[in-house]
Amino acid sequence: MVPVITGRTEADVTARRQKARAIFPRVPEDAAGWKAAGFLHGVVDDVRQDLARWKAAGVERVMLQMLDMDDLETIRLIARECL
Repeated sequence: MVPVITGRTEADVTARRQKARAIFPRVPEDAAGWKAAGFLHGVVDDVRQDLARWKAAGVERVMLQMLDMDDLETIRLIARECL
C-alpha cells in the first residue's frame, strides 16, 4: 500500500498535499519528501509514469492509500486518468 497525492495541476497537488498533512501531520511536507519516501506524488502524468516504471520492474499490484477519504474527486481522477 502506498499513499498517493495527485491532481490535474501542480496547484491541485499542493492543495491536496496540504490537506493530507492536516489529517496526518507526519507525512512529508513537500514533493521531494513524498518522492524520497517512495510515495506516489504529482500531476496525473507523474503518477502514471511512476506506476508504469513499477510495472516494468515487476510490480503486479499496488494498493493506493487515500489520506483524505472524503476527496471523491481524486478517486475519480485516479480511476479515469491514472490507471
